Amino acid sequence: MPQDTNETKAKGGRENPFVLMCCTPIDGHMFPLLQIAEDLVGRGWEVHCMSTQAHREWVERAGAKFVPDIGIFQLTGHDLSAKSAEHFVTDPALEQMQNLFGENLKDYMPAITESLRSALSHLRGLDADREVVIVNETFHFGALALKLGAKLPEGYDRLPKTLGISILPLFWTSIDAGPTSLTRPFDSSPEGREAHKEAAAEWYNTWKSVHDRRAEVLRANCGAPLPLDSLFGDHANLIAHDYLDPGVVCHDTTLQMCIPALELPFTDLPPHIKFGGTLPTRPGPKDLEYPAWWKDVFTARDQNKKVIMIAQGTLQLDATILIVTALRALATRSDLLVVALLGKRGATLPLRSDGSEEPVPPNARVLDYFPYDMVLRHADVFLAIAGYGALQHAVANGVPMVLGGDTEDKPQVALRGEQAGFAVNLRMGRPTEEAISEGLDRVLREPAYKKRAMELKKQAEDFQPFDVIERELKALSE
Repeated sequence: MPQDTNETKAKGGRENPFVLMCCTPIDGHMFPLLQIAEDLVGRGWEVHCMSTQAHREWVERAGAKFVPDIGIFQLTGHDLSAKSAEHFVTDPALEQMQNLFGENLKDYMPAITESLRSALSHLRGLDADREVVIVNETFHFGALALKLGAKLPEGYDRLPKTLGISILPLFWTSIDAGPTSLTRPFDSSPEGREAHKEAAAEWYNTWKSVHDRRAEVLRANCGAPLPLDSLFGDHANLIAHDYLDPGVVCHDTTLQMCIPALELPFTDLPPHIKFGGTLPTRPGPKDLEYPAWWKDVFTARDQNKKVIMIAQGTLQLDATILIVTALRALATRSDLLVVALLGKRGATLPLRSDGSEEPVPPNARVLDYFPYDMVLRHADVFLAIAGYGALQHAVANGVPMVLGGDTEDKPQVALRGEQAGFAVNLRMGRPTEEAISEGLDRVLREPAYKKRAMELKKQAEDFQPFDVIERELKALSE
């Protein structure tokens, strides 16, 4: 980490501003933001990262300086997973997240606003004359109240510039596709646009109580006088915007962290929303412990076996959603080596309904927690509940996918993998054994999936996302 001002100066001799990062305290959100932080530190930027005590070691390992969140936003991703368990069971797609956040708006919105104010005050105390640029993960709404006119921290006469980093599907309610939450097919025809507008109005009204509650909390609890629709300008008159859109559009610049081929070709995207590219693969940690069977992964190809990786992410921890079913579906396949990642340290396969242990088939290996890239660089297919991080890891490694999932943003992610041409979309929240086998065999049988995955990998490598991020930071610093 840079220790003196000489190391933190831009090429022209002017000192780089502080970078203040804020991110939702969920592992799958923290990983890409800390990868960005580590790169910026290596380029001479001084990065301060707001997060929970649970993630402090990760922040400091990336070379950034830890700034603690306050209030309810000290929750970790696993806390959020437990807190929202009933919604994962009962509600489809984005509904459970809107329910979860709707119930806790009065607590978490002021907490993240005050966390950001506190962090900004801390940086003023370090150097009153040094500029600050905020790098804000778009699912973290810390800057929202300040963007809507809430009181600035002491020492600031204007809000620092903000760079949004979107590591989810792009939440922008377009006249070409309607609300992202609804996973509607792209259709820019006049008839399609009218249908999207009708769907958006209906969706907004369905969640009007949550929209109204947030507006009231922003006004009464956070001191933000401006309405949310002010963020959308004239576009607010064209179509009703989704609940998560403000987190994307409120920044001075927002980078959608994928290559263009992974998004829909919206014709009404605001010019300050740009593509940042897919983040590259990472080497494993120096202290990474490999399982005793790791040599099986290396020798699989010599034995004419395909390596299949299975994962559900770090929020969906009920392994019966996909992993257990997949292990059973593929148990007799001597042509496969199946590697399943459970998503949490210390996790084990759940017991069967009769209380007995779930057997691990001879062709399968199960790990509690392990870096995706370390397995994917050897994998032939990635079978996943469609998290956006999983999609990006697959692209970076050139691995075709089979995707399931119907909660959170999973349908939107699966749609993007399918329309990009390198994934089979099962369109199931809990894929069946038959669907898993058929989807996997289709990818293995049809070489177009692997070919397209390698094309996307090349596009991702050519995009140079870290250069894009630094270029946008410098533009905001001028």
